[in-house]
Amino acid sequence: MTKTGRVRAVALLAAVGLLPSGCSDSSKQPDSGPPQDVATTSRSRPASRCPRLTADPADAERLADAVAGMLACHDTRSDDSPLDATRRAAQWLDPAIVPEPGAQIRTDATWTDWARHRAWTPTRVERIDLQTPPDYTAPRIDLARQTTSTPTDASGAPVAPAQTTQWILTLDKRAGAWRVTMIQEM
Repeated sequence: MTKTGRVRAVALLAAVGLLPSGCSDSSKQPDSGPPQDVATTSRSRPASRCPRLTADPADAERLADAVAGMLACHDTRSDDSPLDATRRAAQWLDPAIVPEPGAQIRTDATWTDWARHRAWTPTRVERIDLQTPPDYTAPRIDLARQTTSTPTDASGAPVAPAQTTQWILTLDKRAGAWRVTMIQEM
């Protein structure tokens, strides 16, 4: 997992209170500089360039496509941190995994570099088959997606290599509507 991926995974867990105390990542590389300031959401920002994807909550596959696409797309002009991508997907997420409005995380050197370029990450979503096909009649299923995101500046030029992330999304069905209840990022 990339450093940015670890940040997103840890940020999501920390924001919803699921990160055990004393949890550490032994594969973490030393920071390339001093910690960045805590991100805030108090300033006025332009609208995000990340698309607001739509999906029918009765269609688990399309809902998983939309959620993975929204989680992988970041816009440093409008986003204070990777948590903003999760907030954009909130309508399809169980409220227990949506960061609180005031939740903040420290951004890393990757985010700071993207912000210097006012970058955003246009994203392509691909479906991945799991070993066991999903049983859509069951109340819970797991669906896998792979996203490829390329940090890009306003002129469309890449500012960093593309990032590929795999997602396992657990969806629960309630009253005929699917909702993502767990997100695993790899």
